[in-house]
Amino acid sequence: MSLIPYFANSLIEDFEKLLRAELNDQSGFGADFVASRYEYPKCDIISTEESVLIEAAVPGLSKEEVSIDVRENFLTITGNKRQDSAYNYLRRELKRSYFTRSFRLDKTLDTSKISASFINGIVKITIPRVEKIEPVARKVTIQ
Repeated sequence: MSLIPYFANSLIEDFEKLLRAELNDQSGFGADFVASRYEYPKCDIISTEESVLIEAAVPGLSKEEVSIDVRENFLTITGNKRQDSAYNYLRRELKRSYFTRSFRLDKTLDTSKISASFINGIVKITIPRVEKIEPVARKVTIQ
Protein backbone atom coordinates (compact mmCIF):
# COMPACT_ATOMS: atom_id res chain seq x y z
CA MET A 1 0.00 0.00 0.00
CA SER A 2 1.36 3.42 -0.87
CA LEU A 3 0.43 6.70 0.74
CA ILE A 4 -0.98 9.51 -1.38
CA PRO A 5 -0.22 13.09 -0.31
CA TYR A 6 -3.20 15.33 0.39
CA PHE A 7 -3.32 18.78 -1.16
CA ALA A 8 -5.80 21.40 0.06
CA ASN A 9 -8.44 22.63 -2.34
CA SER A 10 -7.57 26.16 -3.45
CA LEU A 11 -11.29 27.01 -3.71
CA ILE A 12 -11.65 26.50 0.05
CA GLU A 13 -8.60 28.68 0.67
CA ASP A 14 -10.05 31.42 -1.56
CA PHE A 15 -13.34 31.29 0.36
CA GLU A 16 -11.49 31.58 3.68
CA LYS A 17 -9.62 34.66 2.39
CA LEU A 18 -12.92 36.24 1.36
CA LEU A 19 -14.42 35.50 4.77
CA ARG A 20 -11.40 37.02 6.51
CA ALA A 21 -11.68 40.22 4.48
CA GLU A 22 -15.40 40.49 5.30
CA LEU A 23 -14.92 40.04 9.05
CA ASN A 24 -11.74 42.11 9.30
CA ASP A 25 -13.15 45.07 11.22
CA GLN A 26 -16.06 43.39 12.99
CA SER A 27 -14.13 41.54 15.70
CA GLY A 28 -11.60 44.11 16.93
CA PHE A 29 -8.84 41.56 16.29
CA GLY A 30 -8.47 42.00 12.56
CA ALA A 31 -8.31 39.24 9.99
CA ASP A 32 -6.44 36.90 12.35
CA PHE A 33 -9.59 36.55 14.45
CA VAL A 34 -11.07 34.31 11.73
CA ALA A 35 -8.58 31.46 11.77
CA SER A 36 -7.88 29.30 8.80
CA ARG A 37 -7.70 25.58 9.41
CA TYR A 38 -4.08 25.78 8.26
CA GLU A 39 -2.96 28.35 10.85
CA TYR A 40 -0.89 27.26 13.79
CA PRO A 41 -1.11 27.40 16.70
CA LYS A 42 -4.85 26.99 17.01
CA CYS A 43 -6.24 29.60 19.38
CA ASP A 44 -9.37 30.34 21.37
CA ILE A 45 -10.11 33.99 22.12
CA ILE A 46 -12.36 34.68 25.10
CA SER A 47 -13.75 38.13 25.83
CA THR A 48 -14.93 39.26 29.25
CA GLU A 49 -15.75 42.70 30.63
CA GLU A 50 -12.36 42.88 32.38
CA SER A 51 -10.02 41.29 29.82
CA VAL A 52 -9.41 39.22 26.72
CA LEU A 53 -7.90 35.74 27.10
CA ILE A 54 -6.06 34.04 24.25
CA GLU A 55 -5.43 30.32 24.65
CA ALA A 56 -2.97 28.84 22.15
CA ALA A 57 -2.42 25.09 21.84
CA VAL A 58 1.27 24.24 21.40
CA PRO A 59 1.49 20.51 22.19
CA GLY A 60 4.96 19.06 22.45
CA LEU A 61 6.66 22.38 23.12
CA SER A 62 8.06 23.59 26.41
CA LYS A 63 7.56 27.14 27.66
CA GLU A 64 11.20 27.86 26.78
CA GLU A 65 10.41 27.10 23.11
CA VAL A 66 7.55 29.64 22.98
CA SER A 67 7.81 33.43 23.09
CA ILE A 68 5.24 36.20 23.18
CA ASP A 69 6.02 39.69 21.93
CA VAL A 70 3.98 42.88 21.82
CA ARG A 71 4.94 45.58 19.37
CA GLU A 72 2.69 48.58 18.84
CA ASN A 73 -0.78 47.03 18.70
CA PHE A 74 0.25 43.51 17.60
CA LEU A 75 0.71 40.48 19.84
CA THR A 76 2.85 37.73 18.29
CA ILE A 77 3.22 34.15 19.49
CA THR A 78 6.37 32.45 18.19
CA GLY A 79 7.67 28.93 18.71
CA ASN A 80 10.54 26.82 17.50
CA LYS A 81 10.77 23.06 17.92
CA ARG A 82 13.82 21.33 16.50
CA GLN A 83 13.13 18.66 13.91
CA ASP A 84 13.97 15.11 14.98
CA SER A 85 15.80 13.65 12.00
CA ALA A 86 16.54 10.33 13.70
CA TYR A 87 13.36 8.78 12.24
CA ASN A 88 12.25 7.93 8.72
CA TYR A 89 8.67 9.22 8.77
CA LEU A 90 6.03 7.71 6.48
CA ARG A 91 3.61 10.50 7.37
CA ARG A 92 4.14 13.57 9.50
CA GLU A 93 1.15 15.54 10.78
CA LEU A 94 2.49 16.91 14.04
CA LYS A 95 3.96 20.36 13.57
CA ARG A 96 7.50 20.41 14.91
CA SER A 97 9.06 23.47 13.38
CA TYR A 98 9.11 27.24 13.56
CA PHE A 99 5.74 29.02 13.73
CA THR A 100 4.47 32.52 14.31
CA ARG A 101 0.96 33.89 14.75
CA SER A 102 0.02 37.52 15.23
CA PHE A 103 -3.10 39.27 16.48
CA ARG A 104 -3.97 42.92 16.07
CA LEU A 105 -5.05 44.29 19.45
CA ASP A 106 -7.80 46.82 19.91
CA LYS A 107 -7.06 50.16 21.60
CA THR A 108 -9.38 49.18 24.45
CA LEU A 109 -6.77 46.65 25.64
CA ASP A 110 -3.95 47.57 28.05
CA THR A 111 -0.83 46.10 26.42
CA SER A 112 1.40 47.20 29.32
CA LYS A 113 -0.31 44.71 31.68
CA ILE A 114 -0.31 41.53 29.58
CA SER A 115 0.43 38.33 31.48
CA ALA A 116 0.92 34.75 30.29
CA SER A 117 1.09 31.25 31.70
CA PHE A 118 1.96 27.83 30.25
CA ILE A 119 0.18 24.69 31.45
CA ASN A 120 0.12 21.29 29.70
CA GLY A 121 0.89 22.62 26.21
CA ILE A 122 -1.55 25.54 26.43
CA VAL A 123 -0.30 29.12 26.48
CA LYS A 124 -2.80 31.39 28.24
CA ILE A 125 -2.37 35.10 27.56
CA THR A 126 -4.45 37.57 29.55
CA ILE A 127 -4.83 41.09 28.20
CA PRO A 128 -6.70 43.42 30.56
CA ARG A 129 -9.00 46.07 29.21
CA VAL A 130 -8.16 49.73 29.71
CA GLU A 131 -10.01 51.13 32.68
CA LYS A 132 -12.82 53.34 31.52
CA ILE A 133 -12.42 56.93 32.58
CA GLU A 134 -15.79 58.51 32.96
CA PRO A 135 -15.97 61.99 31.47
CA VAL A 136 -16.35 64.69 34.06
CA ALA A 137 -19.38 66.87 33.51
CA ARG A 138 -19.26 70.43 34.68
CA LYS A 139 -21.01 73.65 33.97
CA VAL A 140 -19.08 76.41 32.31
CA THR A 141 -20.10 79.94 33.16
CA ILE A 142 -20.20 82.46 30.40
CA GLN A 143 -18.39 85.71 31.16
